[in-house]
Amino acid sequence: MTRSLTYINLNVPIKSVKQKDIEGLYQTIDQDRKILIRAAIVRTMKQRKTLKHALLTQEVIHQLSSRFQPKIPVIKKCIETLIEEQCLECQSNKNDVLHYLA
Repeated sequence: MTRSLTYINLNVPIKSVKQKDIEGLYQTIDQDRKILIRAAIVRTMKQRKTLKHALLTQEVIHQLSSRFQPKIPVIKKCIETLIEEQCLECQSNKNDVLHYLA
């Protein structure tokens, strides 16, 4: 009885992911993270009603640190978006104090 040996080439590259797919994935991740950041901002402001900008940023970072490390410029952009959508407002006498509008 003779045995035949079969050779398998393991150095064949796996189907590569296209660059467009990777960029689309990163954009989707960024959009999802912005939604999570906005949700954390609203959740915090619903609890506190009035809060300083720096404390709000710290609270958002603390809430989301278990999922990902949010970047401060993104948090600031989300706060500006919520101000434009009239969910938050800056108090007229103090620029760094935010007030929640429901």
